[in-house]
Amino acid sequence: MGAGAPISSQDYYNKYASAIAANPSVTGLYNTANTQFNVPQLANQAAYLNNQVANVAPTQYSLARGFDVSDPQVQNAINTNLRFLQPQATAATNFAQTAQNLAGQYVQAGIAQNQFNLLPVQQQGQMLSDALARQSTGFDIAAQNELQGLVSKMNAGVTLSQTEMSRANSLLQAQEAYQQAVDTAKIQQQTTLGASQLANKYQNIPAGNTLINTFTGGAYRAR
Repeated sequence: MGAGAPISSQDYYNKYASAIAANPSVTGLYNTANTQFNVPQLANQAAYLNNQVANVAPTQYSLARGFDVSDPQVQNAINTNLRFLQPQATAATNFAQTAQNLAGQYVQAGIAQNQFNLLPVQQQGQMLSDALARQSTGFDIAAQNELQGLVSKMNAGVTLSQTEMSRANSLLQAQEAYQQAVDTAKIQQQTTLGASQLANKYQNIPAGNTLINTFTGGAYRAR
């Protein structure tokens, strides 16, 4: 295949699937982020300390049962334990939440990078869809320019001849068929590539979402 020659649909599907597979999966991004920010260990530590705090009062009342211990004494023991445990539990919770937030941002930044990585092959797919649609309908660039010229004449108030009007109608029908062919090609591409996306747990970013990379300060807004 010569330089600049259009690729076949199957070649494109294979290239796109390879590009998806080359990206880290979302599961892989989560695993890396959880390890990098020590999320499971910090979450377990926070859960353990918060459980200790929750059990202070029941434990002290249980220990006092059967002994000559007044309620104020039990409450004093509870307060003493809480003064020791509560700050640790609060700090551990904050550490765990910070780690989880950083891990989430890491994953979102990774998904954004995946999307950037696929842009070249996605653009190639758009070009392929356009080329195949023009080839199958005959609505090439020359026909598109001819139609635009006729429409411009009408917009300028020029009355088209019968021949020009007939030609304009034919070109409009070809344009409609071309657009339908483009839409059909896009659907076919999405259907064919869906299995590759699912297998790699690849995710598209919802339009309008802004992702912030806290490590570089960069921002990406999905279109």
